[in-house]
Amino acid sequence: MAKAMYPPEWIEAVSGYLALAVDRLADYCSAVCMWHNTGEKLAHTFTRFALPVVWDYCEVNPASETTGGYSGGLDWVGLYIIHALKAACKAASSQIMQQSAMLQYNSTKDIILTDPPYYDAIPYSDAMDFFYVWLRRTLYGLSHDLDQIFQQPLSPKWDQNKQDGELIDDSSRFENDKIKSKANYEDGMFHVFENCYKSLTSEGRFVVVFAHKHPDAWETLVSAMIRAGFVVTASWPIQTEMNTRMRAHGSAALASSIWLVCKKRPASTRPGWDNKVLEEMREKIVLRLRHCAGQILSGQQQGLLWRRTANTLW
Repeated sequence: MAKAMYPPEWIEAVSGYLALAVDRLADYCSAVCMWHNTGEKLAHTFTRFALPVVWDYCEVNPASETTGGYSGGLDWVGLYIIHALKAACKAASSQIMQQSAMLQYNSTKDIILTDPPYYDAIPYSDAMDFFYVWLRRTLYGLSHDLDQIFQQPLSPKWDQNKQDGELIDDSSRFENDKIKSKANYEDGMFHVFENCYKSLTSEGRFVVVFAHKHPDAWETLVSAMIRAGFVVTASWPIQTEMNTRMRAHGSAALASSIWLVCKKRPASTRPGWDNKVLEEMREKIVLRLRHCAGQILSGQQQGLLWRRTANTLW
C-alpha cells in the first residue's frame, strides 16, 4: 500500500484490521484449543480467563474456510466493521479518552458508570499478553502512536514507581505479600472513586458493576466506596453471562453482575452509632440469607445470594 501511495491513515487502518484477523487466528490455532461438544465445533483458546490445561487439543488448518481459519477471521472482521459503522451512525456523539482513572475529569458529570477490575478474579494484562505479542509484531513500526503503545515487549502491568497501572489484587507483584496487595487494590479503588466523587454533580449518580463470590472482594470494594464519600441507594442483579459458556459447565460460576447505584453522602450527615448500624445489618442479613443455609448454590443462586447481601448496604 505504501508503494501504491496510499495515505498513511489508510495503511494504519487496514493493517489494524488485518492484525485483528491474525490475533483471531492465534486464538483458534493454539495448543490449548479444545473441542466444543455442545456446538460440535472448535473452541477458542480463552474459554475462561486463563490458559487452560488441555490433555487432548484440537487443531485446525489455518488455510481452510472452517471455524478458526484465516479466511473466516477476515469475514468476521468485515462483519464487525459494517456493524460498528451502522451503530456509529445511530449513536449520539461521544468522546473517547485514554487516560488513567487516577486522574480527575475536567468537568462535572450527571452520572458515572464504571465496571472496575474484579479484585483477584481476572489477570487482565496476563491474558492480554497472548494477543499483545502478535499485535506488536504486526503493527509496530507503522506510526509513532502505535510505536508508543507497543514499546514494551509485554502489556502494561502495575508500575510501582508511578503507583499506577493495572489495578488488581495480585500478591505476586508485591513479593507474595497478600496484605500489601489487598491494601494496594483498596487504596487504588479509593483514589479512583474519590475522583469520581469530585467529578459528579451534587445530585449525580455513581454506578459500579461488580461480581465476585468471596466476601473479601466485596469488603474491599465497599470500603473504598465509603471512604470516597458514597452511599449505596440501590442494587440490581443483571444477568450478564451466557449460561452456555464453557466456564459455566459443571461449576458454580456466577451468572449475574451486581449493579450498585450510589450517591454522594451529604456533608451534613451525622455519624451513626456503629453498634446500632451493625445490629440493623445483622437483622437484614439473617432475613435475606436464612433460606440459603445448607444449600449447594449454583451460579444463578450465588448471584441471588450476593444480590441480597448487596441489599444490606442501603
